[in-house]
Amino acid sequence: EDPQLLPAEARERAHLAAARVRAERGEYTAAAYHFGKSGEADAAVQVWYPHRQQEIGRGQAAAALGIFEKLSQRRLPEVEAEALALIKAELYQLLGETDLGLAELENVDLWEDSETSIQAHLLRGTFLNSLGYPNQALEKLEDGVATIARLLQQLVRFRHQRTIVYIQQWQLQDAIEEARLAQYTTEHLQGQIHEQQGNYDEAYLAYQRALLLAQTINHESGVAQTNRDLATLLMRQSRLDEARQHLQIALDYYEAIG
Repeated sequence: EDPQLLPAEARERAHLAAARVRAERGEYTAAAYHFGKSGEADAAVQVWYPHRQQEIGRGQAAAALGIFEKLSQRRLPEVEAEALALIKAELYQLLGETDLGLAELENVDLWEDSETSIQAHLLRGTFLNSLGYPNQALEKLEDGVATIARLLQQLVRFRHQRTIVYIQQWQLQDAIEEARLAQYTTEHLQGQIHEQQGNYDEAYLAYQRALLLAQTINHESGVAQTNRDLATLLMRQSRLDEARQHLQIALDYYEAIG
């Protein structure tokens, strides 16, 4: 029977059932389509956003944009509205619609300190630079760096508190590991702050200390992150050969840890 001939409620139930089946099979773009048709726009965003890079890699960018362009941010909770704006901006970028991508980000209020706001700053910087506004692009990228610094400060506080709890529970090995992670985060944060302030020599030393700590405790994502930021710093200093070496190490680690 043609789903379009069903009553609206039955049609929505059919789409919702199809969405769940597609999601269970890992067919996230198809699941988002059916969630949207079922009236569950927030579920469409929730199911696609964490898997967007995977779906883009499968060649689903154009199909996904056709789905998400039809969804209204005004009808979504705040978090899903942010994610929807980011989804559409990224897809516009991939399809060469830079102006539309930038407009999408300008039309939504983002939480100041959130993952989506960091990615939005990066996209805005990319869009503005490609449109021929390098100074404005740098401002947006600096906003992203500042946001990361604030989030890292919060991470240090959380790790400190976790260390205290582990000590109270006599989980001393866990406490030691947590303290070392906090020390790594602090050193990496110092590097980012120095870099943001233009103190490149101090930033380099802080990143090197962070990298040594990450290697000592086998903190693979930390090794990748610090090598990536070292590469960025060295490129700012026109030390391109060194930058390439650190960037390659970062890429190797990111590939290894997925």
